Amino acid sequence: MQNAFLKLAGECSRLGFFGLGRSNLSLIRMLPEGSRITLRSDGRVDLAKLPDGICADRIYEGAESLSDIAEDALILSPSVRRDRAELVSCAERGVRLTSDPELFFESANAPTLCVSGSSGKSTAATICSLLIGEGAVLCGNVGEPMVESLSESATVYVCELSSFMLAEHRARVQRSAITNITPNHLDWHSSFEEYRRAKLSLLSLSDEIVISADDPILSDFVGRGRRVFGVYSTSLSLPELLKRHKARVYMTLEDGYLCRNGEKILNTGRLIRSEEHNIANMMCAALLADGRYKPERLSSVLCGFSGLAHRCETVACSGGVKYIDSSIDTTPERCATTLLSISSGASAQPSVLLLLGGRGKGLSYEPLKGTLSDVRHIFAFGEEGKRINEELSSITPCTVFERMSDALYAAQRSAVRGDKVLLSPAATSFDEFSSFEERGRCFSELARSFEK
Repeated sequence: MQNAFLKLAGECSRLGFFGLGRSNLSLIRMLPEGSRITLRSDGRVDLAKLPDGICADRIYEGAESLSDIAEDALILSPSVRRDRAELVSCAERGVRLTSDPELFFESANAPTLCVSGSSGKSTAATICSLLIGEGAVLCGNVGEPMVESLSESATVYVCELSSFMLAEHRARVQRSAITNITPNHLDWHSSFEEYRRAKLSLLSLSDEIVISADDPILSDFVGRGRRVFGVYSTSLSLPELLKRHKARVYMTLEDGYLCRNGEKILNTGRLIRSEEHNIANMMCAALLADGRYKPERLSSVLCGFSGLAHRCETVACSGGVKYIDSSIDTTPERCATTLLSISSGASAQPSVLLLLGGRGKGLSYEPLKGTLSDVRHIFAFGEEGKRINEELSSITPCTVFERMSDALYAAQRSAVRGDKVLLSPAATSFDEFSSFEERGRCFSELARSFEK
């Protein structure tokens, strides 16, 4: 099996890395002891993250991050835009710009099944890998970093790809799925149109595609004329889908059953996670993996699936108050979906204490305004705290805090038996934490301390 990264590293006398995130660190760990590299970052470089035996002999930080580029190759974090003037110039001089995902697709020794979307993609990718079972390797945004995941024993790679990764993606893949397309990452993309194009580019590079007919952008993209591998819907019947799209496999939700081409295959009453958005993610995963698992496996995997960490996960209960970690909710749309899924419906007393905040993505909080009826108070925090207060306090009382922990302690003091304290931030974690996982772990550890 070819490892394009190790081949590149062996050919370069000067190798550089922009960013010390998860994917670049995984590559650096593969280098031989004694390797010397250049490190670049828009922020501060944390040398403590470097593995023993690797030397950073040149470091460029902050405003100087793209100064004096003299490397033969520069490996970029997927979140680094390549239209920055310094990167355009060095590429024109012959410096190779690449990334963990690109090097993976150069090396992949087995078919690739890829999933993207504004929400649900981690869940869909994980369920897809569980359905396939032995030989399936889960990588990308969820699972292992991509080059690190390369394995001689892999029979198929299930890859979760972000819009950052897709902005530079050029490799063909065997089958891909898009869960949905709604505004996201507008702090990084120049416009929603650019974001939309990045997502749809995956479909254009796929031998077979899977789409949700419930998403108007995806439905319009494939239209009636283009044949797709799989189409799914939680709201449309099979006759309605047949009128709209030509596909080999159709999945629908009818009379409480998951149906494949009109045949009932699973009673959704048996599911642990039977929310409509989770059923949609299951349909997406089943179609992405279609042909690679036995029918009886579908029931065991889907009925046993209890959700991923930091996705609407009850992590503690103290004094009759539930603490729910949904740190993955980094957009207002995802927060709205979570609120609807845990809503108790019309009640005399709203029971949700909502923690919102972090670093914003340039998105409006308008999608939340119709989902706050069960929220008694908003505890806003972080860089977005003041903006959240400005946009939502006229609907629901809101208090602003500097840190997430301060917001949680205040929510705990306000909570009474029967309440739910929900972390569904509607923003990224990067003002205070390194990832949404770290933010979720912090919330969960503090919440569990209340049980003692």
